[in-house]
Amino acid sequence: MMKRVIDDMNNRVVRLTRYDFDTIAQASKRLNDGDLKLSQRERAAAAIVNGRMDLLEHADVRRALVSMGRSWAHATIEMIFDHWEREMQLPGDHPQCPVGDQRIFSRR
Repeated sequence: MMKRVIDDMNNRVVRLTRYDFDTIAQASKRLNDGDLKLSQRERAAAAIVNGRMDLLEHADVRRALVSMGRSWAHATIEMIFDHWEREMQLPGDHPQCPVGDQRIFSRR
């Protein structure tokens, strides 16, 4: 599965693969479970998705997004929206509902 996100600023098309989403989702889950043994790129993406800015190497989130590359930066933001949508639609005990730091409004 591939999603297309238009990068209007540069008139480019960024292709996001299922691999991007799956890897970021797994990193987000691992970070939520307390696993800090992630690559630098996984850790930055998971920290942003989970709202753990304290785990970023630099205080400026833009540096983390640029260093992970265009497609991963887009996929990271898309993952935040995916978590938010599932948090709003699913009951808290549903296995597909985000948990802990993955949640935006109701961290439990």
